[in-house]
Amino acid sequence: MYVQYDNPVPVQVTVRNIVLSGRGPECPIYVHGSSTLVTDHNLFCLPQNETVLTHGETAYTCANIASLGTGNLCSDPRFVRPAWGEPGDYHLQAGSPAIDAGTADGTPTVDLENRPRDAQPDIGAYEYRPDARARGRAEGHLLPAQCAGAGHRNPGHTGHSGYGDIQAGVSPPIAPAAITDYTGNHKLWAFTN
Repeated sequence: MYVQYDNPVPVQVTVRNIVLSGRGPECPIYVHGSSTLVTDHNLFCLPQNETVLTHGETAYTCANIASLGTGNLCSDPRFVRPAWGEPGDYHLQAGSPAIDAGTADGTPTVDLENRPRDAQPDIGAYEYRPDARARGRAEGHLLPAQCAGAGHRNPGHTGHSGYGDIQAGVSPPIAPAAITDYTGNHKLWAFTN
C-alpha cells in the first residue's frame, strides 16, 4: 500500500481494525511524510519483510510496530484458508490474535457479512464465529486484482517484485471488471459475491 508515494500533498490517513498481509518480499506499506497517519488496532503480517511500514523517514518493524499506535501488532492472522489466484476464506480461526483485538471507536458496527460486531470487535473484515470453518466458503469472497496504489502509476517506481494483499471491507462489493490493471505485480484483494 502506497499513500502519496510521489505526491507530497498532505492528507490524513486512518488505518483501523485492518489485517494488512503481504506474502512476498519487498511489499511494505509506505505513507509519505507530509501525510498525517493515524494507525491503531491493526494486525500486520509481512513475514518476508523486515520493514513493515514506512512513514516519511520513520521505519517500523515488528519489533517497534506497537509504537505506531495503540493495539498494533505483528502476527499470522490465522485465516481459515488464505489463497492466491483462487477463492479463499478470510474468516478467522480459533486462536487468531485478531480476535477481540480491535476497537469499536469509529468503526462499523457490522462485519462484511452484515453480522453485528461485539463490544470488543475483531481486527479484520469478519467478526470471529466458531462455525466459520464449518460453513465453508466454496463460492469465494475474494478475487485478486492488480494493485491500484499510487506508487505503481509512477513510471520511475521499480524494485517491488513481491506480492502484497490487503484485506479490507468494501461495500458494495466490487465486481472484478471494476478493478483497473496498473503496472507492477502487487495484488490488491477486492471483495466480491
